[in-house]
Amino acid sequence: MKKRFLNLLLIFAMLFNFVMPFKVHAVGVSEKAWFIWNNNGNIAAYYFDDLEGADGTGENMVFPINMIRASDIDDGGVKPNISDLVKNDNNYAWVTETGHDEIVAAGITNWNGFLEYKNNVIEHSKEIDDRDYEWDRIFDPMGGRTGNNSISTNANRRFRATIYNDSTYEAIQFGTNVNDYVYFPSDWDPTFMDSTIDISNTTEENPAVYSSFLLEKNLKFKVSDFSVADIKSVTALNVNPKAVTISLTPDMCTIKFNSNYYDAVTFKLTDSNNKDYYLKVNRYTGKMFSNTQFYGDLDDKLYFGLELFYDSETSYSDYEVKAYITYNDGSTKIIDTKVVNSWKMDNDTGEWVSKKEYNAGVKMKSAAFAFELTNNIKSVDFTVIKKNALSDIANTYGGTFAGSGKGIHFEKEVQQAIERSRRA
Repeated sequence: MKKRFLNLLLIFAMLFNFVMPFKVHAVGVSEKAWFIWNNNGNIAAYYFDDLEGADGTGENMVFPINMIRASDIDDGGVKPNISDLVKNDNNYAWVTETGHDEIVAAGITNWNGFLEYKNNVIEHSKEIDDRDYEWDRIFDPMGGRTGNNSISTNANRRFRATIYNDSTYEAIQFGTNVNDYVYFPSDWDPTFMDSTIDISNTTEENPAVYSSFLLEKNLKFKVSDFSVADIKSVTALNVNPKAVTISLTPDMCTIKFNSNYYDAVTFKLTDSNNKDYYLKVNRYTGKMFSNTQFYGDLDDKLYFGLELFYDSETSYSDYEVKAYITYNDGSTKIIDTKVVNSWKMDNDTGEWVSKKEYNAGVKMKSAAFAFELTNNIKSVDFTVIKKNALSDIANTYGGTFAGSGKGIHFEKEVQQAIERSRRA
């Protein structure tokens, strides 16, 4: 059970973008894999026999990104239509040689047959209590993400790759040099995350999204070498003109946030062909979780909460997380959440430990605040305040931690977080 517990924890971390502060070891510098995709209901496939894999170990490990033009992928005259494939994550997959051999041996040629095969692998893995082995043996890598004109691997262990539409691809790459920032979240670590964001075909209503820790005032990005055009201007939308300072040079764009009030800002980027793109920067202080996807010292009841991130010179005891609950009958209530222990791997020892507070990056720590989730709850808003900010003993209001509005909003019915942010 312990092995399955750790395997599932790794899987959930990748699926839900949890911070996983452990060291990974390189598996080689040359990798092989099949990329298969849905071609009008049939399977199309292309074999890569020389993908550049991870190089180095531990903190010195580097993940080169294999940039692959979609026009170079060909299965007997069939090429992947990236803009169509990205509409559904079930339209494509990376598969190992072993997995591809099994698909061929089973005579699977249609896409629905492949999805059934994939689901059977997952179910069989659960039955033998070894999902990690089964998944690794057939699907490589776990996880992936898409832009409007690209398909990228993500949170993987063997290689990094991006298949892009070379005629329309526009992307920016955020800086990952720790020395450029005061706060550097663990999930910015290039060991686990590709910092390149596809901004192709974005609109103000549907921008590309990048997440940053709210207390970090600076962001840096450059245009990807594989983009179709350079960016000539960057403008912040719907905020006070003094809210951000933008510095743009041919080599780098630096955005400085001048207030922690602005926790979600959309930018318009215009390229050298006068085409506009849109990027939304979400500056987070917390990420929501339930104990169906979070391992902590909680009982069998369903809990919901916020993993709070804060300056490492402070402690979780310096903050309070208030849950503003709206019930199905329209009534509301504000309750205090409680700090709970959570299981994570220790950065220094590599051992799994259960405690209340963890290192979450450079000059950052995190802790989990939770409450019991009942069936009659419709939605929850989490507001983070400084300790005793609402106490009767205090002579003045202690102040919120940061941000605007009620904070992070969650609709139980649709099971998703919705950002609520007022604009100035």
